[in-house]
Amino acid sequence: MARDVIAFLAEVAFHRELIADLRPANMEKLRATLTPEPGIALTCFVTGTELRARRGRPSDSFFTDMYGLAKGDGNASPAVDGCRRLLQDLMKRQPDLVIRSDHSRMPGAIHVELNDGVVNTIRQVVDPDDRSQVGGFVVADHADVLGHYDRQDSLIEGTAYNAGLFHSGAGFGDDEFFKLYRRVAEAIPR
Repeated sequence: MARDVIAFLAEVAFHRELIADLRPANMEKLRATLTPEPGIALTCFVTGTELRARRGRPSDSFFTDMYGLAKGDGNASPAVDGCRRLLQDLMKRQPDLVIRSDHSRMPGAIHVELNDGVVNTIRQVVDPDDRSQVGGFVVADHADVLGHYDRQDSLIEGTAYNAGLFHSGAGFGDDEFFKLYRRVAEAIPR
């Protein structure tokens, strides 16, 4: 695992220009140039968590730095603000869309700065007028949903045997990972 972390950090160092693409303002510019493909079904599994400064599961400094980059300047285009409103409404009306652990904390609101440490949350939705495209809201960071989270066998005490790349403190684990990918598998045939 240490080798994977070193390789990831080396890629970040060698391709710093790509990090700028993660800024919400740059995502807005790209979004303005794209149009949806009619007839292609889309399902978005939106991720986001808030920074945690308290004991227990605090966000580490690398995650905190990346979170600051992905939160942007607080501005959003009308389309992106529509995505924010859509997510807020869905979280109120369909709480079963939320995937989170007992150790996580649901964000207080779906706001323009909420993100997963890599991608801004409200910019993960494509069409603010299509409720059916949201397959779930996952309280997790970007690495968590890719399988890079602290894994601990529930039958074995001790330290985690697979430490994540960066730590948001979201508390994401095996139960949430498998719940998310069951939903992804269900969405594929649609």
